[in-house]
Amino acid sequence: MLTPMDALAQSCERSERRLTFHADDEQGAATWRKTLRSKLAELSGLDRMEVWHCQPKVQEDALEDMGDHLRQRALLQTAPNYWMPLYVLKPKGERPFTPLIALHGHGRGKDDVVGRAETEEEKEHVRRLNYDYALGAVRQGYIVFAPDKRGFGERKDETSNCLLLATSAILMGMSVIGMHTWDNQRLIDHIAARDDCRRGPVGCIGLSGGGGGTLWLAAMDKRVGAAVISGHLAVYDKGKFGCICNVVPHLLEWAERADIAGLIAPRPLLIESASQDQCYSRERTLKAYEHLQRIYEVSGVPDCLDIDLFEGRHEWSGRKAWPRLKRWLPSQPG
Repeated sequence: MLTPMDALAQSCERSERRLTFHADDEQGAATWRKTLRSKLAELSGLDRMEVWHCQPKVQEDALEDMGDHLRQRALLQTAPNYWMPLYVLKPKGERPFTPLIALHGHGRGKDDVVGRAETEEEKEHVRRLNYDYALGAVRQGYIVFAPDKRGFGERKDETSNCLLLATSAILMGMSVIGMHTWDNQRLIDHIAARDDCRRGPVGCIGLSGGGGGTLWLAAMDKRVGAAVISGHLAVYDKGKFGCICNVVPHLLEWAERADIAGLIAPRPLLIESASQDQCYSRERTLKAYEHLQRIYEVSGVPDCLDIDLFEGRHEWSGRKAWPRLKRWLPSQPG
């Protein structure tokens, strides 16, 4: 007798992904991207969030001198009466700088990715996941924006954890990943208006839930010029979809996670996969990557897709990320 999850998994396997990639040429790929992007905006509730538009405002604290860079805490209004906390890490030197967004996964929020840790437990958490990639990015010469997702960091309380946010959002035809994507798009709006940021595309990187945020932001917003998704790309499997904050109602009726990543084409994309990732296995990642390769090949840009298969657990690598980003999105003008 099947378990409830087995029965659901069988139903999922039999269901047709109505907008999975089947194009044979670049024109077909472009049409597919436009169609799927519109459907994802509908499913995630992103297209309902237009009512949240408000006059952009930002509040900034004083700059902190961190030795080899400057750090500033800021608040950005992304919806009426809602403010998103973030850190801005600035290189020392002549501006403007190439902007890069560093998204965190589960943990303490933006403090993790900027390497802000006080207790031995916090330091070990950052060390074990190689989590301070925002710090790595500013040392590569980028101006880095590291926001708190809803329900994390300064925005974490007893009423705003992933489960409560997701269930409430679903009741309203929305999703947590849709809300995160909205906030990050408003951050790109803000970046475009700053005089210390170079005009043009923005980079985006993230591990785990930050990889999921990178996936959706780069897929839904063409202003992201290059992306690194670490510890997140994988086919869906029975009970293995990640946190409920990744859930978008009806998604698997239309597309797989690799299809979403395919919306990033023809822009550059690097996938990171650890050999012993306990959350997103190498096997499931390679299966998704095979589908993604097909999308980039048909789109005419196979060289804009790469993968870093490294030894480790659920953690950030950076081994290929920094040289690829330097090539795809230089931190300094060539």
